[in-house]
Parts: sequence; structure tokens; C-alpha cells
Amino acid sequence: DPSVASLEILLEEKMPATPAATTLSLPTRLPFTAATGVSDDGTESKQYIPVKTPHPQFALIGNGVYSTMVSNAGAGKSRYKKVSLTRFKDDTMLEESGTFVYVRNEKTKAIWSPTLRPLGGETKRHKVVYHENKAEFDTISGNVSSKFEIAVDPRDPVEVRSLTLTNTGETAERLSIASYGEVSLALESEESHHPQYQKLLVRSVFSEEFNALIYSRPYPGDRTRKIYFAHMLAREGFSKDKVHACADREFFIGRSRNIKDPMYFDRIEDAPIKE
Repeated sequence: DPSVASLEILLEEKMPATPAATTLSLPTRLPFTAATGVSDDGTESKQYIPVKTPHPQFALIGNGVYSTMVSNAGAGKSRYKKVSLTRFKDDTMLEESGTFVYVRNEKTKAIWSPTLRPLGGETKRHKVVYHENKAEFDTISGNVSSKFEIAVDPRDPVEVRSLTLTNTGETAERLSIASYGEVSLALESEESHHPQYQKLLVRSVFSEEFNALIYSRPYPGDRTRKIYFAHMLAREGFSKDKVHACADREFFIGRSRNIKDPMYFDRIEDAPIKE
């Protein structure tokens, strides 16, 4: 067959033994105090980012060991050394990968998010500010305004996501908050080549004492060790309602649904939360 014969030459191609040499420029360190986000001259460095852009604009925040990347829409990933802590798919159109927060008004049953993704498109106002040590998202939905900040501890491998809600109305509001993300704990190369297999290695347990979901899996490259990752809720200034944990993607998102329309809030109307 001539059409097959014309492609046989492709089967004889070999990958180059060594990659092409490239020149890397050395990074420059700016005069900056990581703990405060203030430069040595006393001025705070920040940049206002458009909410909707043709391509995502990312903030890269880290301390040399732990790093997180977040876009102006709220998508992104977290990494410890060479290990991807959360699963990330580089899709500039949908931006459906990351650690997201949902807020539901129990009176109106309206669900929204403090970032543009996944459910921030219907809110009144969005403002995105990138500081040198954090990313900040300000949003207004109805009578509730939110301030969502993402930062990394300057010394320890800890990422902090702070959500501040303010009721600007004249009546009390009751809000439910949920967070969602997919844990990887694998090298990026392993995650991209065998994503389904890597998911089988992750185990999770919920600690009621610390309000934390603790994930573990064999350390990439050394199965005699384990790597642990904890997602913890710290509460301040509101009632100590019970924290419900769910480590089942199908239970939270639901079959044939996505992060814009999670089944989780439909389920809690009719049945107790799945522990």
C-alpha cells in the first residue's frame, strides 16, 4: 500500500541522545521582605490584574521549597519540591483545575465563588490584586462581600487561603462554605503519563481533632517512604458548626457534571453528608 509505505520512514526516526543546549538566564532577587510584602524602601508592591484576559495571568508564590501558582480566574496548582500536590490540567479556555471555594446562601440557595472560576461570573464585582507575597480576590455577591487571599509561609511548607466574608445588608445571613480540589502527590511526569494509576495510590483520612483531610501515598521514586499532605479548615469569628469531609469526587461533583454544577449541594438537601 503506497500510503503505508510513505510513512515507514517515520518508524526509523530516533530521539536525539541529548537535548539541544539552551542558555538560561539567572533569576534576580528583588529587595523584598517575604513576611510583610513590603520592599526595603517601605513601599508595598502590588499590581491590579484584569479579571478577564485572553490568556491566564498567573501569580507565582513560594518560599523555595513550597510553591503555588494561581491565575486571575482562581485556577492553579500547588507543589512541594518536585511533587505536584494538586492535580492541574493546563487548559487556558476552561481553567477547571485548582483548589476552589464555594459559598452558598442558605436563604436564597444561590451558590457563588470568591474567584471567577468556577462560579464567580454572576457576582456584581471582581477585583484581582497580585502582591509580592500573595494573591487577593475581592468579590461582591448580593449583600455579601468577600476577600480571598492566597499566600505561602516564608519559612515552612504551608499554604494559607484566607476567606473573609462581610454582610453589608440589614438582615442576618446564613452561609455554607465548601472547598474542592484533586490531590495528586505525584511527579508531574508520572501524573501526565499515568493519571488513572496515580489516583489509585492516594489514600485519605479525616481528622476531627484538627478539622483536616490528610492524604498520603508512597513517595515518588522511593516507595519505602511516604509523603503526606493535609487540607485543614481553621475557623475564627463564626459558629462552630460541624465540619463534613468528603474525599469522593463522584459524590461531590457527580456523574456527568462538572465544577460549575456540583451535585454536592443537591445531595445535602436530602441526605446526611457522606463522611
